[in-house]
Amino acid sequence: MVGCVALPAPGLVRRGEVRAVFARSLHVALSDGGFLTLGGKGLAAHPASVLWPGFAVDLEVGRKVAVTADGIFTEGRLYRAFGGMDLFTPSSGCQPMAPTDQVVAAIRASLWRAAGFSTRGGFHEILLRHSGVIPQDLPGQLSDRLLRLGSAQCEALSSALVLGDWAAFKQQALECAGMGAGLTPAGDDFLAGVLAALRYHGKSRGVDVVSQEFLEDLARLSGLRTTPFSGFLLGCAARGLVAEPFAAWVLAVHRGEAETATRHVLNIAAIGHSSGLDTLTGMLLVLQSIMGERPWTEW
Repeated sequence: MVGCVALPAPGLVRRGEVRAVFARSLHVALSDGGFLTLGGKGLAAHPASVLWPGFAVDLEVGRKVAVTADGIFTEGRLYRAFGGMDLFTPSSGCQPMAPTDQVVAAIRASLWRAAGFSTRGGFHEILLRHSGVIPQDLPGQLSDRLLRLGSAQCEALSSALVLGDWAAFKQQALECAGMGAGLTPAGDDFLAGVLAALRYHGKSRGVDVVSQEFLEDLARLSGLRTTPFSGFLLGCAARGLVAEPFAAWVLAVHRGEAETATRHVLNIAAIGHSSGLDTLTGMLLVLQSIMGERPWTEW
């Protein structure tokens, strides 16, 4: 499956080189500032990914890559053709939105399904502690400092969202950028969920929660505080270009389909070590706060 962002227009060529290699995927940094993820079908489809059966990690860091409408090339030879591949484009929203009680029920069911997973660190651990599912004194994987900082950011973001204080919201959101370690720090995954949920909720109800310009500017500024790859994904999230499980989940929530939404939480949990659940935490915080369902200000 080829993502809509990964597919160049006919006649165009995107060039780059392999920057990171993992057990199941590799990431290509493109000269236009974008990134391309290559992997097997077991990974979640993303607008900036190309996934196919039998993928093998056989390109090393530094290998030059060219991408055209026909496929991926390396060293002048075709590496993978796009012919016969499905195109993945996440839906931009669903209208009309289901009645409030149905949406709230889907949020609540998803929260408890996400809380059923043991702590993996990151913002998911903060979600668990907030939900009261695990004791406050249970040893976790987060450092005390990151737990305090992350908890404070969640509370401040929710409060600003409830009050509609967008200047404070922006300031607090920027503090999340780059928080944690790795190619996509936990704070960035969480923030990507915040950005995507704000956009999808506005599209679903037919009235923007906040302007698209605000979301993209927040993503741009956040990207200056973190890794280039993570910054790229934040920009995608601000435009609703998220991995398939997130798009499927948020659409099910806005349709009020609680059972379907909880099934998608399972697919979200399979993304990365804690990335999927960290992103879902950001989405849950936004939707809970907007819908008035157990707002994170009530800690």
